[in-house]
Amino acid sequence: MPLFIVKNNPRFCEPLLLSREDQHHLLNVLRIKKKETILVTDNNGHMAKILVVNTNPLALEVLKILDAPPSIPVTVFLPLIEKERIEWAIEKLCECHITGIQLITTERTQSRALSTARLARLEKIATAAQKQCHRCDPLIIRPAIRLTSFKPGTKHLNIAGVMDTDIATTNPHTLQTQLQDSTTGQVNIFVGPEGGFTNNETDFLKTHHCKLICLGQTILRTETAAILLAGLIKCALISATRPPVPACSL
Repeated sequence: MPLFIVKNNPRFCEPLLLSREDQHHLLNVLRIKKKETILVTDNNGHMAKILVVNTNPLALEVLKILDAPPSIPVTVFLPLIEKERIEWAIEKLCECHITGIQLITTERTQSRALSTARLARLEKIATAAQKQCHRCDPLIIRPAIRLTSFKPGTKHLNIAGVMDTDIATTNPHTLQTQLQDSTTGQVNIFVGPEGGFTNNETDFLKTHHCKLICLGQTILRTETAAILLAGLIKCALISATRPPVPACSL
């Protein structure tokens, strides 16, 4: 059962209303019956189990507020790549439960802008992925900016994936410690386009307090590198917040 979104209704304080599209899906595709239950989110981090009181007209009632895991405080700086590949990346990064995606252009990206219609399509793909993976807040997708127009600060942990071991300045094994040392806990992940970052861009990232992680000696597509880095950060964040396991005495 997919998750349904009740917008502009934090903590379900007002009468529950679904969009026309969701109502159609619920009644005509899933063919939900009276007295059955569904899951909804207020799109603000909360989830609830809902009773279908009536189907004509549709009437919903909150049965129970459920615990919902928060998104991890990660923003992926994703270059404008081919249509199918960026759509796939958006879907999978949404499932990774990161906070947001900042689209970027670099010296080696072929596309220099994203139309309003294309951005709306990416947001629609993110919403579909959100419902499928039962995520309770939206994936924020920001319009494209030039990589060098963003100035990573020292308050956040800034990570960039590279393929060259000679220029790497950190390694995945130290991520947990670096996260604990971060002032805000926010992580920015920078991923290069096909061909990677140029030397000028690598120097820019290093100058602006970005740590370079080697992702191995095989060539990774942009979307693969983004998901790999997001997964590494997610595991490190989980490990950093999980209480230590007490040692067993023999």
